[in-house]
Amino acid sequence: MTKTLMLLAAVLTLSTEAFAKNKFNYYNALLQVHFPRVDAPGTDAGNPLLYYGGPVISNVKVFTVFWNDRVNAEVKAKITDFYGAYANSEHMDWLNEYATTVIAVDGRAGTGQSIGRGSSIGEKLIVPSIAAKKITDAQIQQEIEKQIDAGSLPRPDKDTLYAIHFSKDIQITIEGMTSCFSFGGYHTAFTSTKYGDEFYSVIPECSFFGGGAFSSITFVSAHELVEATTDPFPTPGSSPAYPQAWNAADGNEIADLCSSGSATLHGPKGDYNISQEWSNSRNKCYDGK
Repeated sequence: MTKTLMLLAAVLTLSTEAFAKNKFNYYNALLQVHFPRVDAPGTDAGNPLLYYGGPVISNVKVFTVFWNDRVNAEVKAKITDFYGAYANSEHMDWLNEYATTVIAVDGRAGTGQSIGRGSSIGEKLIVPSIAAKKITDAQIQQEIEKQIDAGSLPRPDKDTLYAIHFSKDIQITIEGMTSCFSFGGYHTAFTSTKYGDEFYSVIPECSFFGGGAFSSITFVSAHELVEATTDPFPTPGSSPAYPQAWNAADGNEIADLCSSGSATLHGPKGDYNISQEWSNSRNKCYDGK
């Protein structure tokens, strides 16, 4: 490992450890951080995932959102194809081991859902009403609502996930934490009085991921997509509870337990770098093949 990579690894590890002590204290908005590591892929020690009674996304329908026309050109050209390839692949088939036809840890009945393949349902380059280059998660939620109102984004249903990609000059803050300093991506949800539950992921372009290299962006995107599928409603702190779905007892989600493992998705238009996930049935990190 070069000196540069060693330094990068140290920075990412420190950031991750610091973040683990700073869970958020409000309903339906726990930040899920992801730092792709630069060491060799491997299996991280982790607790098996437990079911907490909440819903999953059964057949994810990814709608790609480009925050502005300055989003990385390769991302704009390729990421929607990536989401379509991932959602309709063998990497989704095995996730049915996290169906919600079981009893939750608190004794409540499950939601009776299965998990299967999904799809990409389109993309949109929006013109946000927020011109600032420093934005908050609350503003992102407000913008989603405005864009749905305007007809730029489809109305959500129980399977819709808005995957929002940002240009490198946009800085995102959530509960005092800043993109590309404290986190590399997250997913969360909120409940709208107009449209019901709205699930979304936030993918900034971070220079410490190799200058926004597309392989790093697909890695983070895969991580957040699969976590949104199996645990769409994160809850505050490191003690999971309803309405969460599948989560480890220490607050980690399915891809967090395997954050140093990567895999390859073979899609119709090319190969993509993706994350591994924890498989309870195999008791290990799994690449979906």
